[in-house]
Amino acid sequence: MSRRSLGIGSAVREAVERERASTQHRLLEKWVVDLCSASGVVPLTNPYIDLMVRSGDTSILFEMKLCSPLDKGGPLRRALLQLLEYRYLYRHHLGSDVRLCIVIERRPSGTQTWRIGYLEHLGVGIMWGNDDPEGLRCNDFTKALLGDLLPPVKGWKTAPVSDSDSAAV
Repeated sequence: MSRRSLGIGSAVREAVERERASTQHRLLEKWVVDLCSASGVVPLTNPYIDLMVRSGDTSILFEMKLCSPLDKGGPLRRALLQLLEYRYLYRHHLGSDVRLCIVIERRPSGTQTWRIGYLEHLGVGIMWGNDDPEGLRCNDFTKALLGDLLPPVKGWKTAPVSDSDSAAV
C-alpha cells in the first residue's frame, strides 16, 4: 500500500524526517528500542510511525515527541492525533489489540500534570525521560497497558497522578 493512497503527503514526511533527525528524538527511540530488546520483541518502523512492536494479535504504536519546558500541550496533542491516525490507516496490518503510547522528554508537571490523567482516560500510555541517564519512566496505567509485552516496565518507579494535580484547562 503506497503512502499516496493513504493520503499522506510529502510535507508530512519531511516534517517527520526533520524531527527524527534530532539527537533527543533519537535518544527517546533508543530507550524504547532497548526496552523492546530486553523484552524479546523486535521494534519496527516506517517513514511515519516512530516505532511499533507486535506480538500475536497485540500491537503497540509509539510516537516520540520533543517538548520544551513551556510547551508540552502542543506536542502531546500532535502525538495523540498521529497515533489515532496510524491506528486507523494501518488497521489492516495491526493486530486486533492495538495499544498507543506517547514518549516525551520530560514528565508533564505543575499545571500540565492533568495531561497524564487525560491520556489515561483516553486509554493512551505515556512515558517520559528523566533528564538523566536512567532512561524512561511511566505512570501505573502505562505499566499495566504495556507490561505484558514489555515486562521491564513493571519494575519502573512511577510518580502517581493525584486529584490535586488535575488543573483546570
